[in-house]
Amino acid sequence: MNSSVRGPSGNPYSQPLPPQHTHVDPRYPYGGYATQSADPHGRTGRSVEFQNVEVGEKSNKKRRGNLPKQTTDILRAWLHDHLDHAYPNEEQKQQLIRETGLTDKQVSNWFINARRRNVPRLLTQAEQEQEFKASRASSSNSPPESRSPPRRK
Repeated sequence: MNSSVRGPSGNPYSQPLPPQHTHVDPRYPYGGYATQSADPHGRTGRSVEFQNVEVGEKSNKKRRGNLPKQTTDILRAWLHDHLDHAYPNEEQKQQLIRETGLTDKQVSNWFINARRRNVPRLLTQAEQEQEFKASRASSSNSPPESRSPPRRK
């Protein structure tokens, strides 16, 4: 490929299709899709769709961001303290809203996701810790085995 031919982003593969190979689909008159009727080498029979988006054009969708660590630490601490019933009542939820600065919907969604993603894992870990502590406690209650050095004859 000729390295001097580059598309708008500088990528040699991002070149726009020549007008004779594209047409605007009438179902999408306001910037929908352009379909390729033949590739640049004259072969036909291929139907490849390209979304008609200008390079550098920003989407109108809001970017989803992660919550600050301090905020998630507060929510996570509450969750760990209430693993047996991870559903804050209205008073607890209002307290969390005040502490974190989140909206009611954000707190509710955080708990919905946390219960789905984290609670089963946390419960399993808690059960394993309890079993480990129980096994350590039972082994410390039993008398130690006497291990005397082997006798020499």
